[in-house]
Amino acid sequence: MSYKVLLVDDEYMILEGLKKLLPWDELGFEIVSTAKNGRLALDYVQSTQVDLVISDVAMPIKNGLSFVKEAYSLGQKFEVIILSGYQEFDYVRDALKFGTINYLLKPIDEKEMTDSLKKAFRRIQEKEKESQKKEILREAILLKWLHDECELEDVAHFFSIEIHQLQKRSFTCIIIKDCYKNEEIEQFICEEKQDLYFYWQDGQSWVLIFSHEGNELQCFLSAIKRHLSLSFDEMIIGETVTRLDEISLSFNNALSSKELHEFYFGESGNDSFFDDLSIRESIPEVSFIKFNQALSIRNFSTIREELSSLFQRIEQKNILPDYARHLGFLIFIDLYRNFDLSETFYQKQAKKIIASKHFDEIALYVFQTINEIQEGNSNREYSPYIQQILQIIHEEYQHEITLKEISERLFINTMYAGQLFKKEVNKSFSQYLNHYRLSIAQKLLTDTEESISAIAVKTGYATANYLAKNFKKICGMSPKEYRKHYKT
Repeated sequence: MSYKVLLVDDEYMILEGLKKLLPWDELGFEIVSTAKNGRLALDYVQSTQVDLVISDVAMPIKNGLSFVKEAYSLGQKFEVIILSGYQEFDYVRDALKFGTINYLLKPIDEKEMTDSLKKAFRRIQEKEKESQKKEILREAILLKWLHDECELEDVAHFFSIEIHQLQKRSFTCIIIKDCYKNEEIEQFICEEKQDLYFYWQDGQSWVLIFSHEGNELQCFLSAIKRHLSLSFDEMIIGETVTRLDEISLSFNNALSSKELHEFYFGESGNDSFFDDLSIRESIPEVSFIKFNQALSIRNFSTIREELSSLFQRIEQKNILPDYARHLGFLIFIDLYRNFDLSETFYQKQAKKIIASKHFDEIALYVFQTINEIQEGNSNREYSPYIQQILQIIHEEYQHEITLKEISERLFINTMYAGQLFKKEVNKSFSQYLNHYRLSIAQKLLTDTEESISAIAVKTGYATANYLAKNFKKICGMSPKEYRKHYKT
């Protein structure tokens, strides 16, 4: 791949001479255009990306240094080699401020220019590697946040975000499938001044955490679909949340919708169900947040209570049977993703929901699914290593345990154990351990009179405050509020 070069000079013969002076392709460069003054050069770089600019200083309309300064202020990031007919100290000083590769005097010396191009090539390569590292880190941090495995402070630090500025905004996770429009998608997101996005390699999709107020979300969805000609199935919208620590719930909701869509396409190849409902153009009217919070810690009494409340809200809306079936299937997929159901059980229950004609049938099948999960008739089998890790968590959760320490006990590599755990359980080790401890804490809150401090010790938390912080984050209420609400 050759790096793109723009030549800028008001003398025609200089431009032509530069083209013929060197074997550009052998040096890893390609001259993509020329401009006879700084204004034309600025117009060009704003519409076309270049890697290197070789520019004269003294030109009519806009000189070379003014062009570079303005281009940089607009966010352009090309490297620069400055040319001049005379050694002017002020020009050299200003050129150095921009971090230019070199300041060359005319007539151009072939060796000097060759050395400068080699230096430019190395610098561009280094920037590319640094950019790739940053993108990998960007994806890792945001994915950890979306999986609720990362503190908000870490995200804020990486993206230089003031948390207090986001407290009064809403957030919606949007997944845009890879549709061969990657550059256009990224450019559109950047123009909307949305920083919390990345390309998700495993999911082959763009993921955007859209921050919004008022009707900004609807305007954005309409604009991006119109601008990029996206079909309804290329953009998946999660539930809107109002708290930063609920971002993972919006992401999970989007993933459930994605799996629902793929299931229907896989089953029938017919998208009329989605067309009729206009799923991709609507914001979910029914909140799944409390239900998903209950799911995350696998407390069946809370799950049933939240599920009953959820079905009651759906029924009150008098929605069409197809839409009710869609919501019912979303609930079922949430169960599938949280409880690692076997594929056979998943297919059997999914077909029942698809075939259901009435809302009562849908609710019945979902509650039957809950019962079978609790009775242990639906779980997929884990590999021997994961079974051992889960057994240790269930027996030693009240102690300080780490994946590293468990891996050493089992004589397996810690990184391998972490990857295998995430693949099979769909949660990281630390996330699963935290959720398991909280499920025990919930049971102790409703079945005993023990203090919050005593429960913290029994569930492996260093302090009552640390338990309360985790409890509030995952369960949506404090331990005290939970005990008051659920204790019989």
